[in-house]
Amino acid sequence: EKRAYIRDRRPSGISIERGCQLMKIARSTYYREPPPSLSEAELLDAIKAICDEFEAYGWRRVSVGV
Repeated sequence: EKRAYIRDRRPSGISIERGCQLMKIARSTYYREPPPSLSEAELLDAIKAICDEFEAYGWRRVSVGV
């Protein structure tokens, strides 16, 4: 991944901004955290926890929040 390359292998004289220019990615892409990947079971557990805590939430609200 380009972010990891800039972070781990960038020479000390090159700034993050210049590293992003050379790799042709936006600086915001470098700083953005990738979303955590959940397994299907973990996702289902999270949805169940939300439904248990907020019983009045409908499916739209639960699916948007997760």
